[in-house]
Amino acid sequence: MRVCILLTEGTRNSQCRSTGFSARIEKELFRQYLLAFFRRLPVVSGIFGLISKSNELVFKGNLVEREERLPNQTLYYNLLYRDANTLNFTNPSIHEDAKVIVLVCSALSNTSIRDTIRRTWANPQLSKAVHSKTIAVVFLVGTGKITDAVWKELRTSMDVLQVDVQESYANLVYKILAAYRWIQENHPEKFVLKMDSDIVALLDKVEPILGNPYNKTLQCYSHTKAKPDREASSPWYVPLSVYPEYYLPEYCSGPLYLMSPAALSAILQVAPQGEVFEVEDAFFTGLLASKAGVRIKKSRGIWHREVSL
Repeated sequence: MRVCILLTEGTRNSQCRSTGFSARIEKELFRQYLLAFFRRLPVVSGIFGLISKSNELVFKGNLVEREERLPNQTLYYNLLYRDANTLNFTNPSIHEDAKVIVLVCSALSNTSIRDTIRRTWANPQLSKAVHSKTIAVVFLVGTGKITDAVWKELRTSMDVLQVDVQESYANLVYKILAAYRWIQENHPEKFVLKMDSDIVALLDKVEPILGNPYNKTLQCYSHTKAKPDREASSPWYVPLSVYPEYYLPEYCSGPLYLMSPAALSAILQVAPQGEVFEVEDAFFTGLLASKAGVRIKKSRGIWHREVSL
């Protein structure tokens, strides 16, 4: 097997050798090559990319992976730098005495699921925390087809935060960014309990574990030494060109985590430094949280696995 360097298309480096790489290859590029080779993945680093040509491995200038599905960096920065109060179409009613905003991620069309939540664990008749307005439950939705049921809900319910992001699973990271910016702008002193709509929360147990709002803390069940998913067809795909590391930073399991006001502020402060990838829990509570010096606290009682009923 020969390894050759192509600095420009059609121009082969005269130092092509059968024994290994040219000594000029940077150490980082060599490391990424090894990772990609042993995992049988294409690699992109700067202007170089790895391609296979018969029995040769060739570096070629300005290569873009054919299978790579890149995140929407334009949308990400648009949401970061727009006025926070232009990101939403609805304004949920949140009492000034509320200590926690429970942000329930929901698809726009899932009106029946939201109604079920309102009747059950978010019902003020069943939860003292909701009844006393210590906790405010807010449903996060994006944009899409407006059915009669959705239109009625958006007009009559005061607990829906609709943001200017098209509904799709890949866009969840952008929906959450818009919601976090809205919360930071309008309710910066409140904790955020981010959760999925298929989780049941015992809201009366939340206030006792809040902790100091000035500490940069995430409470959750966390993942450590998790490897990025490099399969482009996967909903949890992380492109190598966006995040080249072998392991993800420790991050909170996405179905439910509790974030202090200081943690949210710190994460948003470093957000312009991060190149987004579309795995929201690993991105916000892993990459950005580690950059911001946010501590992950593993808390017993915080969601950690599904329970079959």
